Amino acid sequence: MEDGPPRVSYGDFALDPDIALGRQQPRPFSAEKLAAALGHGCSPRAIKAYLQSHPRETIELELNVLVRQHHILTYALERNDAECLKVIMEYGADLKAKAFGDIPLLAYAIMRTKWTLQNATDVVKTLLVYGADSRCIPQDMWSEYVKTPKAETDHKATEPSLITRTKWCTPDRRAVLAETLNLTMRYYLWRAKRLEPPTKRTLQIAKAHKMTDLFKVPFQIIGQEPATNLVVQNIYTHIALRTPKPLVLAFAGLPGHGKTELAGQLGRLLSVSARELDCTQIGEISSLLGAPKGYEGHREVSPLNDFLTQNSGVRCVVFMDEFDKTKMDVREALLKVMDTGMHRDRKSNLEIDASQVIWILATNLGDTVISRFHSKHIATRKDADIDKISIEPLRKDLRSLFRSAYSPAIAGRINVMVPFFPFSPNEQAVVAHKFVLDMQDKARQPIDINAPQLQFMAHSHIFVVDDGKVCQHIADTSYEPEEGARSISAGVDDMRRKFGRAYSNTDEEVTDEMNNGPLTKFTVQLHPVSETDEDEITVFRDGSTVVAGPRGSGK
Repeated sequence: MEDGPPRVSYGDFALDPDIALGRQQPRPFSAEKLAAALGHGCSPRAIKAYLQSHPRETIELELNVLVRQHHILTYALERNDAECLKVIMEYGADLKAKAFGDIPLLAYAIMRTKWTLQNATDVVKTLLVYGADSRCIPQDMWSEYVKTPKAETDHKATEPSLITRTKWCTPDRRAVLAETLNLTMRYYLWRAKRLEPPTKRTLQIAKAHKMTDLFKVPFQIIGQEPATNLVVQNIYTHIALRTPKPLVLAFAGLPGHGKTELAGQLGRLLSVSARELDCTQIGEISSLLGAPKGYEGHREVSPLNDFLTQNSGVRCVVFMDEFDKTKMDVREALLKVMDTGMHRDRKSNLEIDASQVIWILATNLGDTVISRFHSKHIATRKDADIDKISIEPLRKDLRSLFRSAYSPAIAGRINVMVPFFPFSPNEQAVVAHKFVLDMQDKARQPIDINAPQLQFMAHSHIFVVDDGKVCQHIADTSYEPEEGARSISAGVDDMRRKFGRAYSNTDEEVTDEMNNGPLTKFTVQLHPVSETDEDEITVFRDGSTVVAGPRGSGK
């Protein structure tokens, strides 16, 4: 398994794979050609164009034919490119296929990183999004996701009914899984198990309205299970019922807890145009909608007016960040378009149809009420129990607050109040790991000592001993609810600076030729400090090097 499936040679793919694949388009579809394209680094765009040039029914018949005893998804996983994987999954590749005889694809995606040293987190998340069964990975390795998994099986933490799903996991394979199953992967395995799969009718309706990607929302942010449930349920029913007026959602809560991150994903997930507006930059109505026709400046660019005009009569998303910073006259100017969906273009003076707009108003208003509710009803509960807590009383309180702070007219236009809560201790650790992964990815990049890149601190492998404990320590010492993920990012910055000092602690100068050799290994671990009886994070070069496998081109 260390070497992956054999690389498939086909024609002149080695010269320019995108051009070579393009030349194959008039010919019959072949899974072998696709495997060659993947192995030679074809771009997701070229792979998509190749698939689109053939009848879908032909692809679905041929796509799952083994290529040199390996399924096409095994070749896709070798690329470690989530976008390539998505393109192929959209054409019906069989997620139940196995790698090397009996290894589930999800497990293979994780285990291969032992030899490639790549970050496969996005690939694993993509497999889960498309329906890979998290239960093929031994449950005791991720049910308490902050704990680092053990190489020995904990039978008490495994449901007896799931044992048959993990028969493939021999002691040797489990040892590899324990080494490669990182904290973020464990979290999304846990989260995937909690999700109820959509019914066939739900999928039928979603597919007809081109919104199947909406069900990927729970994988877009960390935590916020009540918020993601509200977003999915309300957008789905609004579109499915063909509601002839806009949908207005208010994202409320402390900054840094996923409001902007989730809102920014919705346009892509719904395959529609989206426009983000920073309300701190909107002082007057004219800066949002422009001057009315006949007034000076009415032909100048106006972000919201132009966007609504360009998307008249079609579904789109308008995200107004920091909505609480708007003035009353600006909010009142939006009442009609949010209510009836009718808007008059400031440039042409013609009525346009904005009835299919999904409005998202992100605000910090209500953060005190939300924090109080969280402390009383959620903070003492386990993450697994959050779905048992009704947040309807909180949503009612938020509506009352919006009514008094903004006006009954504004509050009346908001269809759904969506509260975002502080992170739980376990979620804080996962947020910390997100930033640690980013640090590891950057450290693995090639050295480039030439201006303007000047990337000296690179071509390195940062190994984190017991990532759950390390990330929990970062969260415990840095998380501030008022700042959210930003405070945790600052905690990881301290680790990044320690890596910088450890990297520089040698008289050997950096050269571009180092890229031809093995990666320099740096180890991160918690170290007890006897004077304070507390732990601190240390980063050191342990004198060893590691050689990444030759396959794959991802992170």
